[in-house]
Parts: sequence; structure tokens; C-alpha cells
Amino acid sequence: MLQTLIAAAMLWPQAGSAASADLDALLKGVTEVVAPRCIVGPVAVYGDKAFPIITGKTGKSRLPILAGARFGKGRVVLTGHEGMLGTTDRPEQRRLIGNMAT
Repeated sequence: MLQTLIAAAMLWPQAGSAASADLDALLKGVTEVVAPRCIVGPVAVYGDKAFPIITGKTGKSRLPILAGARFGKGRVVLTGHEGMLGTTDRPEQRRLIGNMAT
């Protein structure tokens, strides 16, 4: 069970400068994301415009639980559980949501 998630953005070798810039923008001011009482599932990250944002540890593996992709002139973000976005009483959670909206 993933109860506390540390924002550990992992850049994969194929991630280009656009993904790096998106990661910097999305994670600006964010070091921790908490999803209390949530079982956060992994999300599929594939395609040349997709990138993992946050990974969660399951056993010995790290799987993406928040991912993004470039779409047209913007980007989309996918989460493994809505609880990652619902804890707005934490400043870093609000910052992540704000970063995703800009």
C-alpha cells in the first residue's frame, strides 16, 4: 500500500528537453505528495511525448503513479488515484495542482 509518496521524478533516458522542462514546471516547489488512505495504482507511460512525473515504490520496483504527456500546445496529466489531488490542506499538494493547471 502506498500511503506516503515522495515526489521522486525519474527522467528516463529517452526523455527529451521538452519533458525535462515540463517536469521542472510541474514539480516546482514540490518535494512531497501525500495520498493518505489511498491505494494508488500505476499508470502506463508510453509514446515519445509521454513522461513519468512521480513514481511510487512497490516492493523492489518503482512504478509511475503520476504521468504527463505533451498534447498539442499543452499537456495532459494522469494520476493513479484522485486522492493524490484531493489533499489540498497541504501546501505542496496545492502547489502541484496549481503547477498542473498552468
